[in-house]
Amino acid sequence: MYRNACHPIAIPLLLILAIGLAVGCAADQATVAPHVTGVTEEVGELLITPETLETRLADKRLRILDVRPAAEYAKAHIPGAVHLDISAWKNLALSDGGLQDANAWAKNVGSLAIDNDTSVVVYGGALNDVGRAWWLLKYVGLADVRLLDGDWDAWQAANRPFETGTVDVVATEFQPQLQTDRLAQTADVKRYIEDSSVVILDARSEREYMAGHVPTAVNLDWSVLLTDDDRFKTPEELRKIFENAALDDARTVVSSCATGSRSSAQVFALELAGYTNVKNYFGSLRQWSREAE
Repeated sequence: MYRNACHPIAIPLLLILAIGLAVGCAADQATVAPHVTGVTEEVGELLITPETLETRLADKRLRILDVRPAAEYAKAHIPGAVHLDISAWKNLALSDGGLQDANAWAKNVGSLAIDNDTSVVVYGGALNDVGRAWWLLKYVGLADVRLLDGDWDAWQAANRPFETGTVDVVATEFQPQLQTDRLAQTADVKRYIEDSSVVILDARSEREYMAGHVPTAVNLDWSVLLTDDDRFKTPEELRKIFENAALDDARTVVSSCATGSRSSAQVFALELAGYTNVKNYFGSLRQWSREAE
């Protein structure tokens, strides 16, 4: 389940990383529903139950974001939910300097009628997309961002209200407060390789990991964080998994993957398990393959 195959840094990595990245980009598109089992909404304020969300549908300080494809969103969505084009956000975040472009994030987030005091709930059926949206919203400075416990499937299964079409909102002012402590960049990762107080996790599959990875990175496939029916395991179960990967509260944890989606979901699971000193190498292998030398 866990592997830590260290390579001398001098070994040429770019070719094997390119192979791993090609596989990883496809894997980052995998759709797994963000269900969570055995967790209450109070855990780290990371989750909200469908029951609670339904009571807050009229809350004007709440914005619900649906990250599914636009066509699926238009067929049926939670009342008041606004469609988020997560592909556009991914492209911005992975562009050169994209995560530092405060003006672009001010426009993107503000266009969804989200200001600095808005509470946000994200859902959408694809855990990597939901995780990416959650992490980006936290990174740009929003304090209260949660995932819907059980996601759209749980909402539908309980015959909760829905609406069709699209929801138009009026853009508002949003002032990004970039949480740079949440982000690891390549220069940071180069230092972390030599730092025993930091653990670098690779959230990709073992096959991708063995094709090429950041030196000293420990392989912890994000799929082990889920139950057989694709639900997040309980915080206690997650904690045990991470402890078996040599994580403890005294060490900084840096998560990586191919293009930042699986690592974002892994960061969510880490925080769900109670870890607080966690960073996301959002550019991951895509960025490492260009900047490592």
